Order: sequence, then structure tokens, then C-alpha cells
Amino acid sequence: MEGLDYIGVSIYSGNLEISKGNYFEAIGYFDKVLENDPTNIIALQGKGYALANIGKYDDAISSLDKVLKIYTHNPIVILIKEDALYGKAVSLANLGKYQEAAIYYDKILKMDPKFSFTETDMKVIQKFTK
Repeated sequence: MEGLDYIGVSIYSGNLEISKGNYFEAIGYFDKVLENDPTNIIALQGKGYALANIGKYDDAISSLDKVLKIYTHNPIVILIKEDALYGKAVSLANLGKYQEAAIYYDKILKMDPKFSFTETDMKVIQKFTK
């Protein structure tokens, strides 16, 4: 399989593995995409999500930072960036970096004031945001 078809199938497969809780397998699919397209934001976001779910928070943050550096006004990309911000905030909080996490929670609230946070998220937001 070549080109876009291969990328699409790999992203679909990675997301399917995430839905099953098979995070290591998902990372493998996303890595295949990123070998050929290192700025594919869907693969970067998916990999970041999977890494966070296996406790590799620093690696998750690295992957999600790449998503956040890609600038565009495309509405779909904006939603992916919102998810990346959330993933980074949660990863930072899991590393005990609550003040840093609060910065990203605040960015999410500026993008989407109605964003649905967990109770744990709200505790960090209330304690560490201004």
C-alpha cells in the first residue's frame, strides 16, 4: 500500500487499537505513518494519546507539542489541537507539574469555554489558574 491509502489505513488501525485499549499496537501504526509523514497531526495526536495511556507522559508531551506547533485555521485541525492541549495538560498533571498543566487547561478554556473537564481536571484548574 502506498501514499494516502496506506496513511489512512494506518491511522484507522491505530485509532481502532486505541478503542480496544491496545496502546502499544496503536503506537506502532502511528509510527508507520510518521515515518513517511512526520508532521501528520492525526498520527501525532493519536500517538500522544496512546503514550499517555501507558504512562509515558514525557513522550506523550513531546508528540503533542509537535501537533501544537502546526499552525492552521482549519476547523478539524483546531479540534485536534484542542485534544492535544488536553492531552498535554493531563500528562503534565500526571507528572506532578500542576502549574504547567494549569496553563494548558487555561488555553483550552480560551478555545472552548464549554469544554468538558473531569473532576480531577477541575481541582487542578481551580487551584493553579488565576
